[in-house]
Amino acid sequence: MKILMISINSPFDEENRSIGGAEWSMRLLGSQLARSGHNVHYITKGRLRSGVDIVSGISVHRVWMPYIPLLHRIMKRIIILNDVIQKWSLRSKISSLMKRHSFDIMITYTPHPAGYCIAKQTKGRPVIRIQRIGGKFWERIGETPGNDLDSMRTSLRETDLFISNCDHLAEEFKLFHIKTMGYEPRTIVQEIGQEIIEKKKVKSVSGRLVSVGSLKNYQKSQEILIKALDLLIKRGRDLELVLVGDGPNREYLQKLTSELGLDGKVIFTGFLSMEDAREETSKGSIYVHASEWEGVSKAILDAMLLERAIVASDVGGIDEYILHEKTGLLSRNDPVAFADAVERLLDDPSFAQEIGERARKHVIESYDPKKNVLKYEMIFKKEMQRKKRTMRSR
Repeated sequence: MKILMISINSPFDEENRSIGGAEWSMRLLGSQLARSGHNVHYITKGRLRSGVDIVSGISVHRVWMPYIPLLHRIMKRIIILNDVIQKWSLRSKISSLMKRHSFDIMITYTPHPAGYCIAKQTKGRPVIRIQRIGGKFWERIGETPGNDLDSMRTSLRETDLFISNCDHLAEEFKLFHIKTMGYEPRTIVQEIGQEIIEKKKVKSVSGRLVSVGSLKNYQKSQEILIKALDLLIKRGRDLELVLVGDGPNREYLQKLTSELGLDGKVIFTGFLSMEDAREETSKGSIYVHASEWEGVSKAILDAMLLERAIVASDVGGIDEYILHEKTGLLSRNDPVAFADAVERLLDDPSFAQEIGERARKHVIESYDPKKNVLKYEMIFKKEMQRKKRTMRSR
């Protein structure tokens, strides 16, 4: 099959601080499909240049999209203009590629503006949307200038099939969009890379808690982890917390750390590459993950594959892979609950080791990359056949 994938944020730039698990998962899916013999092309934001880069078997086409942070903060019209330019750049690139390649499937994970541009260029080809985010994402639609609802509706209306990476997101998606449009989202497991499966186990540092995630105030809840650490230290525990990631909430979290007298106990690494983030995770004795909402967290799956005992928020789709007291511990989103869960693992090292081992086994069995690709291939082929029948009947 010839497959076109599109996302604005580039998962091919190791220094891109705006990418997260959704973008990395798109790259993994693309590389796994390419490894299975499919011709995969990927359009994403990048430098002003011509030519194609081959990355992990994927033909990567970069589109120049201007972005001026200072003007974005102070001028609403500039944001809207930028949105128009992004759409124009994407549509031009898609049109150019479609003249040279006859794509069988077009894939995106976000409805705007990538999904909008695909919708306008479909020409009878199936459009697949892989839904990886939810929760407050839906509340934020329309709040930011440029995220206009008309473009969202166009994207959603022209999408042929929605695939979510967990049952929770599938149900949430139906509630917000699909239920009124007659579509039924399918659930397929999250992509994981073979390299993390084969990564050698590293001896952990005793008393080190690690958390990986962007420091954002509308999804992750590192504040809970810092306050939980404060409680644990007051209980006499000798611990440190390593926060991997960067974002707009960093200054506030550092201020909170100082106010609680935890300087030196909370370590902010800043942005790290995916491999370095995994290395930090492997050094931790316990992985902690506090979040307001979550689908399938790539950071949690990495920690599970690294056999780390995990304490995570009982929100969103997390309970579909963190099975309480079997592959990790689920916690309420408050400092006391997190502190109690961490303390339980500290007091019972054998239990902590057991759930770490079970977590790795669970991910390998449930998220096998080869089986995952076969599922995608089957769905894509069925959708191509359905689309052809639909087009012939018009």
